[in-house]
Amino acid sequence: MSIQEAMQYCKAHTVFLVHTDNGPDLWTNGRKMPMPLRRAIFKHREQLATMMQAGDKQLCPARDLHFLHWCWNGEREVCELCEQVEDSMTAQDNHRSA
Repeated sequence: MSIQEAMQYCKAHTVFLVHTDNGPDLWTNGRKMPMPLRRAIFKHREQLATMMQAGDKQLCPARDLHFLHWCWNGEREVCELCEQVEDSMTAQDNHRSA
């Protein structure tokens, strides 16, 4: 499964990615997910982590709510709220490791 197919599946089934100590992972609320989806997330975890840090709108967990906060950063559309969440998570991780 390609990364685009995985993102389309997540969008269609209201599944989104969360940042964990091991990198991006599916937040499924206890639902079972297809193994090809899990493998695709694992295979593309570095690219997905970069996209999450950049606030990529494809990974926005609240696409409908955050729509007003999407902006063009010169290369692609990003969600400013997701960027803020990721920045705060990174700051907390840095604080814990210090």
